Amino acid sequence: MSAVLAAGLLTGLAVVLARSSGNPARLRRAAGRSGVVGRGSPAEVPAPLVLDLVAAVLGAGAPVPATLRLVAGGLEAYGAGVAPHLVALARRHELALPDPPPYPGPEWVQLLDRTLLLARDAGVPPAALLVSAAADERRRRTARRRLAAARLGVRVVLPTGLCLLPAFVLLTVVPMVLALLGGE
Repeated sequence: MSAVLAAGLLTGLAVVLARSSGNPARLRRAAGRSGVVGRGSPAEVPAPLVLDLVAAVLGAGAPVPATLRLVAGGLEAYGAGVAPHLVALARRHELALPDPPPYPGPEWVQLLDRTLLLARDAGVPPAALLVSAAADERRRRTARRRLAAARLGVRVVLPTGLCLLPAFVLLTVVPMVLALLGGE
């Protein structure tokens, strides 16, 4: 049984690599820029990556708690606090409580928990919901980055205008007015 689950994890990694344009170096560079490689914190783990990995392993037929433990083992090298959240989530889903309280943890773990609970309550396979949640999270992150870029433009223009406008007035308008007044 563990060979099937390990194969599912490898399939999940292949899916993630394929979605990153088939370029593992690009994925490693992106992970390195975000601080995920090495001693990253749980907040730095890309939520879409975790959701895609869990979806791929679930798609291979693994049960939810075993999937969460496998992904925790796979992501253990990426951050000190990632694996404990996934293992705690696995324990939580083993209990199968009818209406559990919200999971206290990073945003991506809460998103994963809500999606798995929604799939369980609806009686549908969770893999498709997780792929959809990963796509939604990517869109949200893109929208946040675009908004931040737009705000940056405004924040850069204001100081630039406050510095350049007085210089423009002193170097062009004042000499022209003095020349016009002196020439009469």
